[in-house]
Amino acid sequence: MFDSALDEEEGRIRKENFDAVAHFLGHHDAESGQLEIGFWAYDFRYIPVEIISAIYDEFMKEADMSRKRAEGAYYTPRLLAETTLHIALEGRYNDAFGWRILDPACGSGIFLVAMFNLLAEQWRRANINSSLEAKAQALLGILQNQIRGIDVNPEACRITAFSLYLALFEKLHPTDVENFKRNISSGPFLPALHWSQSNQIEYPVVIEGDFIKDDLPIKCDFDLIIGNPPWESRGREQIALTFTTQSTKFMNETGVGCFLLPTPILVSRTGTLDANWFRTVSVEKIVQLADFRRFLFEATHSCFILRFSAIQPKLEQIIAYETPKINRFDRRQGIIIVEPDDQKAITLRQVLEAARNNRLQSLWSRKFWGTPRDEGFLRRLDLYPQLSDVVSERSWSDGGVGFMPFYPGISKGRPVPLEPWKLTDKYLENDNQFPQLLVEGNDLISLEEGLRNSIYKRNGKHIPASLSDLRRRSADYMFEPPMVIFSQGFTKFAFSAHRTLFQNSLRSINGPKEDADLLCFLTAVLSSRLIQYYAFHSSSSNSIGRAQVHVYEILAIPFPLPHHDLAPDNAKTIIEDVVSIFKRLGENGLRGTERNNAVRVARKDINILVGKYYSISDAEEMLIDDTLELSRPSIHQSNLDADIPTLAMPSSKDRKVYADTLCLALNRMSRKQGIQASARGMVSERLNLMMVTLVFGNGHSPYQEISGDEALWDNLSRIDKTARRRNGSFSYLRGFSYFEADRLHTLKPATMRNWSRTAALNDADAIFEQLIGKSA
Repeated sequence: MFDSALDEEEGRIRKENFDAVAHFLGHHDAESGQLEIGFWAYDFRYIPVEIISAIYDEFMKEADMSRKRAEGAYYTPRLLAETTLHIALEGRYNDAFGWRILDPACGSGIFLVAMFNLLAEQWRRANINSSLEAKAQALLGILQNQIRGIDVNPEACRITAFSLYLALFEKLHPTDVENFKRNISSGPFLPALHWSQSNQIEYPVVIEGDFIKDDLPIKCDFDLIIGNPPWESRGREQIALTFTTQSTKFMNETGVGCFLLPTPILVSRTGTLDANWFRTVSVEKIVQLADFRRFLFEATHSCFILRFSAIQPKLEQIIAYETPKINRFDRRQGIIIVEPDDQKAITLRQVLEAARNNRLQSLWSRKFWGTPRDEGFLRRLDLYPQLSDVVSERSWSDGGVGFMPFYPGISKGRPVPLEPWKLTDKYLENDNQFPQLLVEGNDLISLEEGLRNSIYKRNGKHIPASLSDLRRRSADYMFEPPMVIFSQGFTKFAFSAHRTLFQNSLRSINGPKEDADLLCFLTAVLSSRLIQYYAFHSSSSNSIGRAQVHVYEILAIPFPLPHHDLAPDNAKTIIEDVVSIFKRLGENGLRGTERNNAVRVARKDINILVGKYYSISDAEEMLIDDTLELSRPSIHQSNLDADIPTLAMPSSKDRKVYADTLCLALNRMSRKQGIQASARGMVSERLNLMMVTLVFGNGHSPYQEISGDEALWDNLSRIDKTARRRNGSFSYLRGFSYFEADRLHTLKPATMRNWSRTAALNDADAIFEQLIGKSA
């Protein structure tokens, strides 16, 4: 089958191997050697095609993982392929019968096989009484005329052709082929599928070539272009982006595109789907699967599914943005639950407005974990000047990156000399002993010691860093005080009045000596819970991909100077109080546990002062707390049996806090209407459901829980399941609430995500809107 491997395999073949094949092809039983009925008695319907693809994936993985990673060639798991297909065909299944399909990076052919199976099944249902030879001829016609795949890898093309052959045989009986050969064509039944420059066949089904660069035998009339393009980066641009934008050239006027893509091309600053792209095509749906990153795919990036059509969009074009999170429902069935809060609608007008304000990428990030209350809070913070404005006004450095050590035999490129730096220069280590909030003199070691501690460890290699050369030197001013030093992961922050060198996992913002207090305050702000909250929702990677915040995203945080109109009247006093906290921390000379305790107390005081500086309300504090204590610890999970805060069952205390928050917020909003709400709750741990009933009247009563009998809970469970909508691998929860005279019943899964204080605030907003609409 794969002629490139024949030389290697020739030495392994023995006589008994030929005998076994001869017995098989000669229709003998494999164990007894007894003659059996013909070859066509072997039923290919019992050889699932995905098994062949999986075998090939393993072959590619073991044979050349380095090339696979270099080319971004991650072959698509069955669940992801099925999920992408269901998204592509949503609302279009009945229209697909005559479609022409292209996969421009077909890999092992899993999308093409699935589409062939769909088209074949649609033909069968429409032609139940057709003759056997007509069936065989029709299936051949579908394969040769409606299916096209492209891949630059010849092995991938061969396995795709083989998988399509198997898919064809799955649909046929031996008599179908025999009748075809007797009545239609006596030549070889299987057509050639694999086209290459050296073998230009008449019907090029699987085309060997580069979709982006090569002139290939494909027309510009495809109804569906679908696939998982390479995730390779060239410079700052993902190749998958080029595949996506190029695909529109090969669609017909009503064609549909649906791709499985790496998340960076949606949320990164460069090499992304920009405003021009959204103006050109009608983006219909984006399904962000970032929370399933460690469950669905082996690739380093999280992924999303994009569906678009070639139709010119209007400003009110609705983009369905779905952001499902991992859960424990239907886990054995491979179902992706999409809860109501994860079903969002965004207009093209909103996309273009975000692009004009240079916030297009953060639009998708903010809507990933953010609720409507979060979005409102973030918009308020956006009214403040950005840190970049202050950096420009005060002539501060703009977030320089530390130097890179040189590892002989490992580091690429020509090294630069360590000089004029000296091995005796002070150096700050980025380890678990990093001095949070304040760098003191005894926190620093020599550059020589720091370089000796830098060991390259991979694949059993332990290479020490050079003591005379660097891979990359950073500008010297970056290491001058006063400065704020922070980590790439945005978890370590310290103010330094000492000159110190550091490596590229740390960054710095420096300014003149007269701005030392402001830089000290900036350290406090960056380390605060407020900015940790802001970065979680607004950065391109922090909540979606890797745990890091880019320098340009840090420069976009809100940071008003004391004289700004939005700063509080006592802004200078607040800054002075923060500086005093830092001074006390440095004067104590504490080490070890005592210093850690002092830092913990200082952070608590700093968070209070930063909250006052930004006029944070009690409700906004709730949003911050839930994000940092529920959402942030729940991301990047790889084990559903782990302790995941958002999936935890709410305790009786949690349920009371939810109910009290809900009633307090709702009663404040409905004060003019003279409405007061009281809450009652029921919870079933067996069914993982909770129902809250709001009773409206003239007074408020404390929260109480009542028990429901099993029959009631069984009925509520059926209601919950009925409210779901299925589309392939997706199960959409619609949310369930209904009014009954003077009360409102709400039923939701019993997880902390649904019954947090943030959920209560958002539920209060939605209920108040319903009350106003009902009374209108």
